[in-house]
Amino acid sequence: RACAEVVVGMPDTCTSDADCKLVNCGGSAATDVALCAHGDNDEIFSCWCAERAFFFICFGAYMLSLVSVAVYGRMLAPVGLEYEDDDDDVADSGKEENIGVNGDANEEGDGDTPRPKVARRPMSAHLVLMDHFVPRAGFGAVIMSLTLFSTLFSGYSVVGIPDDTFVAGFYGMRWLASTLPGITAMLLYYPRFRRVGLARNYASPSDVFADRFNCQSLRLFATAIMLFVQLINTAAQFKAIYDIVDVIALGRVDPYETTAFIMVVTVLCDWIGGQRGITLSDSIQAGFMLLSFFTMPFVVAHEFRPFADLMSDCTAGDCIPLRRPWFLKTPNVLGTCLLNENATDPDCFRSHFNSTQEYADGVELWGLNPDERTIFDHQTLSMLGFIMNGFAFPVQTHFLQKLFLARSEGVIRYAMMWLSVSAFIVFLPSFYYGMLAASDFSGETMTAVPMLAGKLMDLGGFRQFVAIISLNAVVAAIMSTADSTIIGGTNIWICTWVKGFLLPGRSGKTYRRLTMITTPVIAICAMTFAVHAGDVRFDTLISIQNSINWQVIPAFSVALFSDRIAAYPLLFGMIVGLAITLTIEILRALDHNDNEHHFTRHRFDPYLPSGVYGVCANLVTTFVAQIILQHRGSELADDSKRTFDTLNPAICSVYGAERLTANAIEKIVQGSEEPMMIPKRRWLTYAQIAIIVATLPWYRTAYTDQEVTYGGFPEWAAWFFSAIVICYAIQMYCIWSWTPNDTPIEGLHYGGQVMAQEDRYRLDAHMDTVTEVGEADDGAAAREDGDGDGTSVVSENASYMDYDGDITTGGDASTA
Repeated sequence: RACAEVVVGMPDTCTSDADCKLVNCGGSAATDVALCAHGDNDEIFSCWCAERAFFFICFGAYMLSLVSVAVYGRMLAPVGLEYEDDDDDVADSGKEENIGVNGDANEEGDGDTPRPKVARRPMSAHLVLMDHFVPRAGFGAVIMSLTLFSTLFSGYSVVGIPDDTFVAGFYGMRWLASTLPGITAMLLYYPRFRRVGLARNYASPSDVFADRFNCQSLRLFATAIMLFVQLINTAAQFKAIYDIVDVIALGRVDPYETTAFIMVVTVLCDWIGGQRGITLSDSIQAGFMLLSFFTMPFVVAHEFRPFADLMSDCTAGDCIPLRRPWFLKTPNVLGTCLLNENATDPDCFRSHFNSTQEYADGVELWGLNPDERTIFDHQTLSMLGFIMNGFAFPVQTHFLQKLFLARSEGVIRYAMMWLSVSAFIVFLPSFYYGMLAASDFSGETMTAVPMLAGKLMDLGGFRQFVAIISLNAVVAAIMSTADSTIIGGTNIWICTWVKGFLLPGRSGKTYRRLTMITTPVIAICAMTFAVHAGDVRFDTLISIQNSINWQVIPAFSVALFSDRIAAYPLLFGMIVGLAITLTIEILRALDHNDNEHHFTRHRFDPYLPSGVYGVCANLVTTFVAQIILQHRGSELADDSKRTFDTLNPAICSVYGAERLTANAIEKIVQGSEEPMMIPKRRWLTYAQIAIIVATLPWYRTAYTDQEVTYGGFPEWAAWFFSAIVICYAIQMYCIWSWTPNDTPIEGLHYGGQVMAQEDRYRLDAHMDTVTEVGEADDGAAAREDGDGDGTSVVSENASYMDYDGDITTGGDASTA
């Protein structure tokens, strides 16, 4: 828009933003800034006021809407669970106290009818944590599909993919391919883990380690890894927000303060709504994301250029062949050569220039910093490693805990089908944004999406509207993952470390208070790392995150599928695998920071992600340790015989009377068709792997020119993209052909549509008013008047939990 005031002497035209420093844009000085840009006449550049006020107004309104959704999620929680008010001192002393019909507790008796209370009711606090972290909410296919969509496609996707493509071009297709093994992992683990978790009353994904192995050391070490992974993931989301605000605010709004504000809103939503509120807000955020992905690409293509023109149309002076010539050449398979190295080495991109001056001119033309030049040698093997790393991504706490919110297995099936389709909805626009930025705005080394959105905002009108909605959608995508990872990290810390180790036997109210303290601590730690991460690339962050998470996969797999390996061999393997992973990452970081050797041929480069080496060492160590311990007859080789390093029996009592075994799991999943347990689907999965590996660019000499095929793809990229589409079609068939078992699972459910056994949750430990009840006719148990209508409800053959956490059925129950 036109400038409000120009200082006397300001020239009519400009050549850079610096020429417009003295322009007063009026209005909101905090959000408006003058830039050097062209108006209707493309040949004349002058000072224009770039307005960002509308974006921040819409952004603030959006933040308020998230808080209201969190409040609504709190309203959906079962009445009474929040008000469980055990006194820790009385409970830990082992004294009995009288609970009268008015709900008051005393030791002497107050005239009300007393009932005995044991020292601790472990299930009581467990249910409070269940309700906050993994409520059995009974959400349907639409909500679950949207929440998993917005959680999976995060800052890594909406910011990381465009920025990676900006530098590496078609190498960025590895992001789309990496989702394939991720959904395969979902098909393998999710149906079984969900059924086991519901049947065994899990309040945290980490409960499977306690229930299955009864080993404190393994549980703590595994969950420490899971917690660290959640911190990295959360930090990546805050870094994405920081980068976006840093670009879009044009220096007039502090990105650190804005990121801190978003962090506060995220923590507030976690406090108020818990997992229910997060899931509902994720669904709304997913709606904004879809609106953005279906509108902004078309507006961008109309205002700038369509994808195919970027590859060939150099009439405007900018195009991919000019700005990023390596995009259209064959990637290097194994080479680790950098641009600055020996020009005679055929593995070096520099050797394909006719002269040193031509190369120097190219470096200046491309506008890349030294760190970004390392990506020129694409390394086909590293593409394969990145794709392999995708298998570890869904086995994270913030994904696993959402499974318990689904109404049935059928809901999970529909959600997985949607994720397979939506991978293209997210990837294709993100890929296009990065390519457009690389072609037409290569000199503007900044985050691609907010840069393009900012240019659309400067055009005003409908284009500004689309840009504002789309940029808010990008922030929504990031926040939807951030709130899930924060509550995921809090879940691990409270349920495993606090309740299971540091402060066992406390009341639900105590754990709830500690949860409210832990949530902002995790958020602050993650944000501190994010704003000091500097130029750390998103592909590097997700690679480190998945590499570390790989070390939990063997123990998680054994917990669900086998009895043949005990806790301590798994622990030994996990320690060795993590040590190797961290060692490789540290060596890589030290080499990267060593300026003297940064551009040398012999820099440290392991080719594959560190987690691949780590998990291989993990598996070898585990198997060798198991064989040695069995040969020596050690009790460490059999968890049923181990007599030390076990958990408090009160902790394990919430899962069931007996420790979980592979045989018990088979009984739980009996009658359920697990997708990856069918041989036909397993062979189709193997076919996917073979197709992806075979179509990677292994076969031609590095940096040879490739013909640009239909749609603007070079030949190798066209083949690879076609293979990805075929593999997604195969995976879609595997999901579609899965027949889920939607029979309600026996467990301590409450608060959702699948909860036919709702009666068992009207526990007087969690109610404001406790009503005296007696035995009903036919031996059936009657429960208290939980709905306040003055009547008792009789439920025949119902199961109830008495004060010590035991479950009794039918005529054996005297108290509801």
